[in-house]
Amino acid sequence: MPCMKFENSLNKNNIFVSCIIVPDKDSFLSGKYLENTCHILDEKFDDFELIIIRSQGDKEILAILDSLPQKYSRNIIIVNLSRTLDRMNALVAGLDIANGDYIINIDPLYEENPDCIIEMFNLTQHGNDVVQLVSKVPHNNFFQRILEKTFTMIYNKLSSTKLPYNLHESFIISRRALNSMLEMRESIRFLNGLISYVGFRKEYVYKKIQPNPNKNFKDHLHSYKIGLVSFTDMLSKILLTLFLCSFIGGSLIILNALFVKFLGYDILGNKVQFLPIGWTFIIIFMAIIFIILFLSMYIMSLYISSMHSESKKRPLYIIESIERYTK
Repeated sequence: MPCMKFENSLNKNNIFVSCIIVPDKDSFLSGKYLENTCHILDEKFDDFELIIIRSQGDKEILAILDSLPQKYSRNIIIVNLSRTLDRMNALVAGLDIANGDYIINIDPLYEENPDCIIEMFNLTQHGNDVVQLVSKVPHNNFFQRILEKTFTMIYNKLSSTKLPYNLHESFIISRRALNSMLEMRESIRFLNGLISYVGFRKEYVYKKIQPNPNKNFKDHLHSYKIGLVSFTDMLSKILLTLFLCSFIGGSLIILNALFVKFLGYDILGNKVQFLPIGWTFIIIFMAIIFIILFLSMYIMSLYISSMHSESKKRPLYIIESIERYTK
């Protein structure tokens, strides 16, 4: 089912939009899909550009583009990459050269996606700088569903940004929000995290579409790992928890050793008849070393987290707008 029916209108939005498509080996890009996309963009907007990211040696795209009507040829831009990149970095190449007032990224895996452009754009006209698609259909793979739920739960718990469950790759973003996002030139990118990090107002469109089935379990796991490392302090919080547990456990061990040494009973009330020479010293010494070890690991994680944050060189602040105050 299409996301919404396109209603032809003589009134176009006086807006220039850029639409980026990043085909890969797992998604089939058809001429019908491209023609439908161009038709919607041409009918809805005053002007548009369709940016196709082409990996090295991909000759099928050229044949598909040749089948499009001649009137759309002036709107098509082909970005020829010198080598094959992962999907996110290839998308950045398109975002860098996009000139539109609004920039759209759509996944060619879904034939109905072009129709969603209208619905996403309409939401931007209500004060939203970013609109993203969210799948209402759970993933077919049981393990990927568990992985997605676990990641989303941990991410939203530990990160300053929030993500909905089953967030799709398709989105529309305003020029000012994109410019802020492109300032963060991270070589390893978690795009959904970056979009949320810029902080501009966003909205979601919920549709019954499969949540990125062109990604296998390994790709999902890699993406989630990047998201947790880049946008959470999970390592520091895990090591802090381990340190607190070691401190409590070590303190109980030391207390138990002192009870046995001076009272002859352990903390559970059991009588101890005989102790080897030096037992109390060894137990207390090992407990202290145990606590110091986890404390050192926690302190090291703070240094690593600080260096990681500095290496990403994210902007100190992002200005959404500046207004002159008037009564």
